[in-house]
Amino acid sequence: MTRLVFANPIGGLGGAELFLLEILSQVRALCPDWDLHLIAGADGPLLDRATELKVTVHKDFLPRRLAGLGDSAVHAPGQTEWQRLWRLGIRAAGGLGDGIQYVRRLQRRLQELQPDLIHSNGLKMHGLTDLSCPSDCRLVWFLHDYLGSRALMRRALPWVSRRVSRLVANSQSVADDASKVLPRLPIDVVHCGIDLGRFSPAVGQPEQLDALASLAVTRSNTIRIGLVATYARWKGHDTFLKAAAAVHAQFPEVRFYVIGGPIYASAGSQYSQDELQGLIHELGLDGVAGLVPFLSETPWAYRSLDVFVHASQQPEPFGRTILEAMACGKPVIAAEAGGAAEIFVPEVSGIGIQPGSVEDLTKALCRIVADGTLRERLSREARLRAGQFSEASMGSKLTTIYRQLLDKTVTPAETAVPHV
Repeated sequence: MTRLVFANPIGGLGGAELFLLEILSQVRALCPDWDLHLIAGADGPLLDRATELKVTVHKDFLPRRLAGLGDSAVHAPGQTEWQRLWRLGIRAAGGLGDGIQYVRRLQRRLQELQPDLIHSNGLKMHGLTDLSCPSDCRLVWFLHDYLGSRALMRRALPWVSRRVSRLVANSQSVADDASKVLPRLPIDVVHCGIDLGRFSPAVGQPEQLDALASLAVTRSNTIRIGLVATYARWKGHDTFLKAAAAVHAQFPEVRFYVIGGPIYASAGSQYSQDELQGLIHELGLDGVAGLVPFLSETPWAYRSLDVFVHASQQPEPFGRTILEAMACGKPVIAAEAGGAAEIFVPEVSGIGIQPGSVEDLTKALCRIVADGTLRERLSREARLRAGQFSEASMGSKLTTIYRQLLDKTVTPAETAVPHV
């Protein structure tokens, strides 16, 4: 029996984890005789969702110091990159013993499972799986992040990629970046695919959204604008709220929603709820903007919005939430950079803005709030465009890659899709 092991560092449901669940669902449907396992580095809803898909879950949780180690905070302002790397290096040294012990635990788990292929789904797991991978097993690193901008990872991963058979990137933008950091490894691009039946136009529940955001009931002509994202700092919550304050001054009937929550353990990489609530108060948005906690089911929330905003301050590796909102028939305003720019066609199926630009976002919001005809046209075109990103297409591409790698008479380089 063919056995695949998927490894993920967290148990929360960020974009990478939702994509992983789509992958597990498709592999289960297309290859029903394969034995699927998930090694989870932390507890959370991912584990329950994987179990529902009849995937065997192994709770091999990362030690606290190892889970909290990440280089997202290295990019915080105020110090040079080398100063921040030095601080991170000190923290890494403190967790070295934990890391060695975890690698040994992971080696024992993989020796027990005897997988034919390992699919690693996060930067921490990439290094750990390479150090633990059995010699006769294929290893795939699925890239959801830019490596070139990671001060630590772009230096570390080339040294721990000896067992990697293939890289798979979630966008051409991520693939182009990875090819500079790991030039010897073949790369394929597999865009995120979503369930277009689950994410589809339908009547929303705006009153429920108001209740979760602790906002009072409003008139029927209220326009609801939402940002759906984890609390990672680079997702642009401050950009969104500052633009919201400027828009509110011109259109007092508009409401704003920040939907999501913190899911990572890496220190300094995300906002707290208190920080965001404080920013809402500071900007004079009390009663106008609200925080909606993490939702395990999001289609109804997209349907409850009139406009979806993606405000990431850095190029987005892909931007799953953009696609989900488009599939629900919502007009989108999105930072036009990185993988996000591969999802929508500017001025046709979405409005593009410069990443991190409060001025750009404010102008786009004022334009779309004032023009109902524009909202209707973008909504229609967004749904059509989203139809090109089906989970079935994604599943077919990825299982083809798995089958090629499992044919051990063929080398990984011979099966790679040419990188363009």
